[in-house]
Amino acid sequence: MSAKEQDELFDASFSARTFLRALSFREFFTSASLCLLLLAFYELLHYYSNEDWLEDNYFTIKWCLAYFLMSLTHVFYRKEHQRQNNFIGRNLHDYISIVTFIAMQYLYGAIIGNQYKLTFDGIGTVIVWLLLVIISVIVFEVVISIVRHIFSLVGWQVL
Repeated sequence: MSAKEQDELFDASFSARTFLRALSFREFFTSASLCLLLLAFYELLHYYSNEDWLEDNYFTIKWCLAYFLMSLTHVFYRKEHQRQNNFIGRNLHDYISIVTFIAMQYLYGAIIGNQYKLTFDGIGTVIVWLLLVIISVIVFEVVISIVRHIFSLVGWQVL
């Protein structure tokens, strides 16, 4: 591969154009269905939250489930579009999943009468939370990129 082809490949991996061109309702439906599955898992965990085997690991399991289901969105993207999503596209898809999950969590709370309340002490708190979400998604996607690279060395193309 020539240096020019490598530069074009590197530029393409940080371009949102290919993801936005293929953006359709499929991505939103995939995110919505996985978010419903995550909500179901969370309710199951909440039901068993006072058990001894789950008591100390409750929040760790919730975070691991969230990251696992976010990685499943990339697997479904590959199956739906018959190509891999680039780094920026995976980030955008993760943000779609996070926003969809928050919206479904509020909708679920409204349906069952258990309102979730977000209280912030000011704009600084909102900015800190947004930065934490953005940084965690980027770190997660860097890990996914490393795992994809390791899989490609072995000959597996999963994500």
